[in-house]
Amino acid sequence: MDLFEILLVAVRRWYVSVPAVLVAILTAVAVGFVMQPEYKASATILLIPPTVNPNDRRPAAASATPDERNPWLSLGEVGMAQAVQVSVTAPQARQLVEAAGGVSDYEVGHTVRSGLLTIDVAAPTPEQVGLTVDSVTTLISEEVVERQREYDPGPGEAIGTQLLDSGTGVVTSRFHILRTQLIVGAVGLVLATVFVVSFHAVARRPSRSRREQLAAAARPGAGSVGVASVGAARIDPASPEAARNDRGVRPPRPGAAGVNGTAPVGRAGSIGVAKVVAPPPPSAPPPRSAFPPAPAAWPPEPPVPNGRG
Repeated sequence: MDLFEILLVAVRRWYVSVPAVLVAILTAVAVGFVMQPEYKASATILLIPPTVNPNDRRPAAASATPDERNPWLSLGEVGMAQAVQVSVTAPQARQLVEAAGGVSDYEVGHTVRSGLLTIDVAAPTPEQVGLTVDSVTTLISEEVVERQREYDPGPGEAIGTQLLDSGTGVVTSRFHILRTQLIVGAVGLVLATVFVVSFHAVARRPSRSRREQLAAAARPGAGSVGVASVGAARIDPASPEAARNDRGVRPPRPGAAGVNGTAPVGRAGSIGVAKVVAPPPPSAPPPRSAFPPAPAAWPPEPPVPNGRG
């Protein structure tokens, strides 16, 4: 069944399809009223290079370079940003943020070929958004310092962080509500289509009594086409007896009751049509000429005279 046939079924069974579609739409609308909006905020942190050359504080060995004292300087702000991004999105860091009152559902992005990190937070309440932004920015700053601590950098000799956007601009978002409504509505329409098609298939199925009648008509010997049935007897239409019966039944004239006492029920050989023959009328006595003459009496009796004894 293609889409066009489904539309035809929906139009034909409108008394079922219309309520099903209305239920799907009302369910999607109810979901929109039940769900609460989300609050979102974004923060931005920039990793900056060192402001003081380490060689100005202490001379290095003849075979050493400033990058060997702090290998993160050779990687630069881009390498440090990539490492920090992996650290603050780990499960352990998310647990720390959640313990501080924030939410663990946040994202940290990194701008390609730069030391720029962005923090995107979505939470049910504005307070949770603020706590999450503060916790993540603090984790990033501490992570940058902790990775360079073992190399004992002096003031201004290490990679630092600078908060460009603190994420105080909290906005309300209903995008997740709209997305959920679309999903619920689509699923509801699919279920409504399945219900309408199933109802149409069940409605087209014949009833039990009708199935029994069709099965009885399809059984051999139960009034088959081309076989004249009188009672339980069957007559082959190709037999001479069927031909005689067919000749014996003629369509009656308008207003006539029948010919030769035969009821004009129909032509022999049709389904369920029987030839009804009236009993023959009593035969008339044969004419007198058909009887043999009576024998003459012997010897003949003498005549009786009139008036004499």
